[in-house]
Amino acid sequence: MSVHHRKPYARPFSIVELMVVMGCILILGAILIPVLRNASQRSKQLRCVNNIRNLSLGVQMYHNDYQAYPYRNLAGSVARYMGLAPNPELNKHEAFQCPTTRELYEVYYVARHETSGDDYVLGCPFHRVVNYAPGSGTRTFELGEVLHDGKKTVPGAEVRNGTLKFEDGSTVTLSGRAKVLTSFRTGDGRLYSIIRVFADYGSTVINANVTPGSKFEVVTPAAIAGVAGTSFRVKTLVFPLFLRQVYTQVSVTSGEVDVTDCKGDAQRVQPGQTVHEWAPIRDSRADPLWWWRRWRWWWRR
Repeated sequence: MSVHHRKPYARPFSIVELMVVMGCILILGAILIPVLRNASQRSKQLRCVNNIRNLSLGVQMYHNDYQAYPYRNLAGSVARYMGLAPNPELNKHEAFQCPTTRELYEVYYVARHETSGDDYVLGCPFHRVVNYAPGSGTRTFELGEVLHDGKKTVPGAEVRNGTLKFEDGSTVTLSGRAKVLTSFRTGDGRLYSIIRVFADYGSTVINANVTPGSKFEVVTPAAIAGVAGTSFRVKTLVFPLFLRQVYTQVSVTSGEVDVTDCKGDAQRVQPGQTVHEWAPIRDSRADPLWWWRRWRWWWRR
């Protein structure tokens, strides 16, 4: 006679038990997800800092060989010092772009010819990292607040027309387009702000009133105008057809402005004086055919 053993009956989970398990899972998820997110953000910030440090060292080694800093094409200029072979897709390499925003560091590079040790060279506003004189290492600073027509904007943003007001009280009246490259507190507490105009922005007029003691620069393809408290005007015109040149005019109302052209020649401009600078269209955002592409788009609408 065979004996059949009945399998023990498996009691299903009750609703209360399921709710308790789900609650535990949700609690663990609420605890772990922010931790993992912060760890990921921290990892990307460290990668960004490392990228900027390596680029800075590459710029310094370039200077050691050529007695000049790269004027344009940052990636192509320093690639061989970083063990990379130059190629058309070089800018897509992770070493030349922020791991979070995927924006090229080229956009935030300001070519320097002679640095005194406290000039901005390269940075990432998203991670609040800047580099002073090439090879000196990266630093993290507190970013200053910037308002565009009364609304808060962030360093790294492109703005069009209107008025910019900086944390130190400096103001800029803008006609055209510009990029707020950065605005941060230096080690001595001064606010250091930089506005940049690229060739593909077209004609731009900047009227700046800088609070005394604050560092402020306007960077165009043809010149860098730097001050520590003054009133001045920068006008940029682009001639893309036959001249293929960018023209920059700097005029001073009060104080003094140090103007450096694309060749590295510097001069100090006094109140009432005006300087004129020219440079070929070849900055990091210049597309020689941008005017043609825009006209063709408008014609085909």
